[in-house]
Amino acid sequence: MKQHITTIKNRAIDWIFKHIHIVDRTGVQGFDLSRKQLCEAASSHADILVLRKSAYVSFDKRYKVISQKELKGIVANEHDFHSPFETSYTLHKIQQIDEGNWQVTYYFVDLARFPTLSQYRLILIWDDFICHWIGEVNTPVLVDSPVAQQYVIREDGAINVSDVEPNSLKQRILMASADNNPTHQVLAAEHFAEQFFHYFISFSWLSLSGSINRARWLPAKQTISLSPKKNGDSGCGIRRGCCNRECLVNGAGFLF
Repeated sequence: MKQHITTIKNRAIDWIFKHIHIVDRTGVQGFDLSRKQLCEAASSHADILVLRKSAYVSFDKRYKVISQKELKGIVANEHDFHSPFETSYTLHKIQQIDEGNWQVTYYFVDLARFPTLSQYRLILIWDDFICHWIGEVNTPVLVDSPVAQQYVIREDGAINVSDVEPNSLKQRILMASADNNPTHQVLAAEHFAEQFFHYFISFSWLSLSGSINRARWLPAKQTISLSPKKNGDSGCGIRRGCCNRECLVNGAGFLF
């Protein structure tokens, strides 16, 4: 029975990684399970897109409100106004800092630069996976994975992730500084696929608004926004809809 479950799990992992593209400033890549490394994307089409930090612009805003319901209304009203691009795909994540204080992280992808983004059903953020994998962070952590080396730290109650380029000045400072003294965690290539699979089936990424590309699932819906800053007040915005697990699994039935 255990062997049968393992076989099903391995098939599911293989299926998922055949449908994943990872994108950064250099282009689109896939992950080769047999060679356990990044490779050229095997096909021009996939269902899941994982965004590296260089593929989007992000920033945080703090809000002091009475409830999360009130906060969601505020975010919905001003969502489009933050985009630095004429047309963008937008995501955001809400995190409570303390009583009445919330942090919203906005992510904007330039559709002029990545026009094929609209073909994907799911849009995930790599840094969100890293945070999920390492769990709660109280001390700085230097993470090595098959995709990137990253520095993770908790600041003002929120977890921040930044890329560390190989042989960069930042890497040398982090490795040499006794003040930082980061914990070193390695996500080995042979374990990466399984850990990402656990992240995927945990559905924790549903907390990232915009991870489900509703325009791809339901063509009548729109997730692409036109920046009022660039286009004037056209009345266009993000339509918000159901983004729950039932909608995801039953709506298209492509999982497993």
